[in-house]
Amino acid sequence: QSRNDLEQSRNDLEESRNDLDIDKDLAFEALRESEHKFRNIFDSNMIGMAFSTEEGVIVEANDLFLKIVGFTREDLESGSMNWPQLTPEEFRQARPHALEEISKTGVCTPFEKEYLKKDGSRVPVIVGVSFLHTKAHPLYITYVLNISEKRKVEKERAILMAKEQVALESSRLKSEFLANMSHEVRTPMNGMIGMTDLLLETEQTPEQRELTKVIANSCQTLLVIINDILDFSKIEAGKIQLESVDFDLTSHTTDITKSFQYSAEKKGLYFKTEFPTLPYQIHGDFGKLGQVLSNLINNAIKFTKQGGVTAKIEVVKEDNENVTLAFSVSDTGIGISSDNKSWLFRPFTQGERSTSRRFGGTGLGLSISKSIVEIMGGSIQCESENTKGTTFRAEIPFKKSSTLILVDNSAKDQNPSSSAQEIEKPVGRVLVAEDNQINQHVVSRMLQKLGWKHHLVSNGKEVIHALNEFHFDLILMDCQMPEMDGYEATRVVRTSIETISNRDIPIIALTANAIQGDEEKCRECGMNDYLSKPIGKVALDAMLRKYLSKKTVTSET
Repeated sequence: QSRNDLEQSRNDLEESRNDLDIDKDLAFEALRESEHKFRNIFDSNMIGMAFSTEEGVIVEANDLFLKIVGFTREDLESGSMNWPQLTPEEFRQARPHALEEISKTGVCTPFEKEYLKKDGSRVPVIVGVSFLHTKAHPLYITYVLNISEKRKVEKERAILMAKEQVALESSRLKSEFLANMSHEVRTPMNGMIGMTDLLLETEQTPEQRELTKVIANSCQTLLVIINDILDFSKIEAGKIQLESVDFDLTSHTTDITKSFQYSAEKKGLYFKTEFPTLPYQIHGDFGKLGQVLSNLINNAIKFTKQGGVTAKIEVVKEDNENVTLAFSVSDTGIGISSDNKSWLFRPFTQGERSTSRRFGGTGLGLSISKSIVEIMGGSIQCESENTKGTTFRAEIPFKKSSTLILVDNSAKDQNPSSSAQEIEKPVGRVLVAEDNQINQHVVSRMLQKLGWKHHLVSNGKEVIHALNEFHFDLILMDCQMPEMDGYEATRVVRTSIETISNRDIPIIALTANAIQGDEEKCRECGMNDYLSKPIGKVALDAMLRKYLSKKTVTSET
């Protein structure tokens, strides 16, 4: 029995030895296959790879790694390549940290660094390191990815973002400058125009009146130039926006063109209008439309010596909801040569270089008109022949309003005297907040001429004090004042429960700021309405009567 057991043990041992040989063969085969796959990856140059000793000597590397660092295979075989040689001073602390991490986990988390190439230049890379056990000595495998293109893209993106920031800052500064310029220029303009208007109402000799009219006309011309420059700046800064309101096209355009009748007649020109009577209102920005028409008509009269100007509006196409209108202004003036038409709508240019001296102006009117028309979704063209006149034609799409225009003849039968009695005597007491002494004088004299009772203060703190001491029915509030500006004073008035009894008093902004967003800023702080300097007497009176009717005033006046 013992002999049988021994024989069986021998057989079992032989079978185990055979199984071990098979497992060994399989292990060797798996190792060879693994080495083959690794060699394929190594030689494929999909990623830079290098083997190094614990001391940092590079003993093997693939072609891509050598290309990344700019060394040759002869350099590698010489045994002189090592990590300290390839690593800039500021990145040398990364290797000890990497080795420490490898000793704990067997691998190192990839990180970014730079290598020094053979020619002394630098190359940005992402590096990963793992540990390899061998019979001879341990080796480290370094995986290297060249991120020069990534860095290039990031740099380009950073430059682009920086440019965008510069553009945004430039736009902000331009808007800030525009607001300051608007305020600084319009403040003295308000004094000039206001005083001149008041002077024209005094008794003067014929010579004095003629001189005063020249001053008044010069002020208006200067105001047009200022408005052109501010409008152009708003367009450049992207600050111009359109209003959307319903308006009567015929009535609106007729009102605009009336003022040009006198200008044409003064030069001995005819001025004709051909406007259709639409049975509906249209929806859009009538202010900007009026600006375009005024620019075109003013130019036509300016550049015409004989003959005249014709303004025409035509319906190009329409459906139930939309209508496209053509606005054309034709003249018999000096015309424009074909060479000059190519740059006609450019800023600061006119039909001929010499015309700026002969006819004046900024050369911005057509550029502004073109920008406004295009913002409104339309287009503008010019047809002209040198010495034979010019026609500007703008086609603009509008939405139709559901509001029908009804002709009201009742106004013709009104008794003029009864209408005059309605507005015969101003009712209400006005508090005027204005820090500029000249403008104080202008507004005060206007209010005196119009018959409005008023009281003057110089800043927001004085507004609050005056409201606590006396009763007022309306405030004309300058926005930029020392100590407390008009915005802050308005907020105090609206929120003061204990000290100010009339928190709902109408507050009208009286400001030299006239750029897009200023009116919204005034309304956001609690102001009811907005008057932009220079302020006309008629506009001032109309604004006061809008808020101070006999029904709304409760104080004794």
